[in-house]
Amino acid sequence: MKISLFLNDYFVNYNKKPLTSNQQLDRNIIQKLYNEDDLFILRGEPTLRPDFNQVLDIFKDKKNYILTTHLEDVSKIINYPRSIPYISMNWDGVMNDNIRGRKPFTSDLIYLLTSLKSADTIQRLSYTMSQYNLPFIDVDALFIKKLLTIFPKMKQPYFNIYQKGYYYNNEQFTWPAISRENLKTLNEQGVLTQKNFEYLLRWITKEDYQCTSIQNEITIMPDATVRLCQSHRIVESLGSLKEKTLQEILNENSENLKKAENCPLREQCWFGNHKDNIYGTK
Repeated sequence: MKISLFLNDYFVNYNKKPLTSNQQLDRNIIQKLYNEDDLFILRGEPTLRPDFNQVLDIFKDKKNYILTTHLEDVSKIINYPRSIPYISMNWDGVMNDNIRGRKPFTSDLIYLLTSLKSADTIQRLSYTMSQYNLPFIDVDALFIKKLLTIFPKMKQPYFNIYQKGYYYNNEQFTWPAISRENLKTLNEQGVLTQKNFEYLLRWITKEDYQCTSIQNEITIMPDATVRLCQSHRIVESLGSLKEKTLQEILNENSENLKKAENCPLREQCWFGNHKDNIYGTK
């Protein structure tokens, strides 16, 4: 199973100061959850935690976790003494710095990639296509192509479309539909994997499908509540890890998980078909 852990209640607010608070997923809960069979995705900007090193130490030198970062504090990643198996860096293009408070995220990205040149860490960009960056997709694709040349250990990036969940159903998160021309641009620059191309194309064609992400993936929020998936992480609580184990919660919600295969949001959800999302299957 793939377990997404939101370590903070961090959320990127464009044109505003990033949302942070003291609410963080209890480290003891992470410790109890940890096992060597599941794949753990550390989300919610882990570098904002004061106990960043201690959280990563839970996984020690195991290879079954992925660190995600919006590049808020790359120095913590660079100075972490152990090897990190996989880092997914969220960078949304040349406009990224301006729309996120004019911070030097792009230069921090290059700084982080440079520091990882001699590391065994798998490195990948996660690029979320939105109303802010689609007009510059050709410029961004060319920049990413140059990064792949300069940093040959980088995997090809993954282009996401932001999920339209209940919480995001407002003007700020009404993303424009991507076009076949956008795909052509990315393909011509050689920055799309075949899997990524097929995923984006299905989003354009809106082919119906049964969501399989809920069969293999679960989301845990900073307050220790268990959620169905990324699109439902705000409103759909299945139970709390403060009261029950994860397996008990999953067993009690087996019928709900089955019903979610036909989720009404599935045609607007970037998470959609689990086998084609950024992290694949475990």
